[in-house]
Amino acid sequence: MKITFLGTNSWYSTEAGDMICTLIEMKNCYVILDAGESFRKLDKYITKDLPVYLLLSHLHLDHVYGLHIISRMKFRNRLTVVIPQEKKPDLLRFANSPYTASLKKMVTEIVSVKTGKNKIFPFSLECQKLKHMDGGFGFKITSEKNP
Repeated sequence: MKITFLGTNSWYSTEAGDMICTLIEMKNCYVILDAGESFRKLDKYITKDLPVYLLLSHLHLDHVYGLHIISRMKFRNRLTVVIPQEKKPDLLRFANSPYTASLKKMVTEIVSVKTGKNKIFPFSLECQKLKHMDGGFGFKITSEKNP
């Protein structure tokens, strides 16, 4: 498993860094944590023809700003967006006209996950509520062990 921090700033990008986006490269897939402005850098790092999973922790703009450029990304036909079940209606309202192009037209699938363990991916995913303004979620990802 390889982790690349593409951006770690909150709320806005500065000369020191961009808004949040983290890439996890596993043997059988890529996992992206949030889609801040640094989401635009993914083309340089996603080089293998593997499924891509974008996990959105919450819908503050600094975590979803990059969604508007999905249509130009190399992986657009193999992307699954994963969001906590209670946030999916908000995502579908936001990621649609008149705010941006419809997310449904640009991704393979939008999957909502329940709080707790979810085993529908090529990795184990646990989703838990966090104390965060307007609600946020944390994810625990477990992958196969490297030999």
